[in-house]
Formats: sequence, C-alpha cells, structure tokens
Amino acid sequence: MEKEITSVLVESKIFLIRGKQVMIDRDLAELYGVETKRITEAVKRNIERFPEEFRFQLTQDEMNELVANCDRFKALKHSTVASYVFTEQGVRTKQFEKLLRLRLFAKRKLADAFCSSA
Repeated sequence: MEKEITSVLVESKIFLIRGKQVMIDRDLAELYGVETKRITEAVKRNIERFPEEFRFQLTQDEMNELVANCDRFKALKHSTVASYVFTEQGVRTKQFEKLLRLRLFAKRKLADAFCSSA
C-alpha cells in the first residue's frame, strides 16, 4: 500500500542545512516513488537546471551529522556517494516534474496491463 503524501509527512523530511531548508535526495526519491540514483542521474544530466542555490551535495561531516541525529539515515554511514539536498526551488524544477510524470505513466501502464490480462 502506498503512503499518502501529507504536508505533515513532507514537513518531517525538511532539514536546515547551511542555513537553508532542504530535502535529502533519498526522501525525495521515496516521495516520488523512484530510486535515489534516478534523482542523481537527473541532476548530473541537467546540472545547468539545478544551480547551486537549488541543490548541493553534503560534505562527509554533514552526512555524519545526519546519521547521528536521524536513525533512518543509518545507510548513509557507509555510503561512498555524497547525498544531494534540494531547496524548495530545486524540488520545483521541471526535472522533478518529469520524474513524477514518469512515475504516473508507469503506474498507468501497470494498471492497463493488469486490466487487459483479466
């Protein structure tokens, strides 16, 4: 069963890092129903659409602090890849809209496949 996305759920995933309110790539991936690496790929392919004021990569110290303060980030402890974080403007870019459209398209295709096989 899919989680309902509520403002409370989203607000619980917002952190203050470097004086900016941001969301971690892993949390955004969960909300959008995609793998974290898809977000990273989208950023790398379209780096000009994600200026540094919209996103940045965490330092090792910042990642360590997240791990120390949030149990759900234990997997970051041994990660060799620095996580991206995104400001509100970064999350509202067309790239994130495209990820959401792809997710909805895939869901429709799955539903169509199940309906046609019945």
